[in-house]
Amino acid sequence: MGCCSGSLWLQGCYIPKGISLSYLQAGSPVIIANLWEVTSGDIDEFGMAIVDTLSCEREKMVKESETMKIKGRK
Repeated sequence: MGCCSGSLWLQGCYIPKGISLSYLQAGSPVIIANLWEVTSGDIDEFGMAIVDTLSCEREKMVKESETMKIKGRK
């Protein structure tokens, strides 16, 4: 998730190449990348915000699944 990590290299009439495309082709469901240069402080703050948001959503889902009554579950 560093500077320009989502940039693609254009090679004339050929298919663009880049790290983000490689991850997608390998089966990654999500790519978070930058298309431009960013300062380390900005990217650190942004990265922490993403991690915090994903963690909170996961906790909510875990709590909801624990309260569900599933047939055959003790």
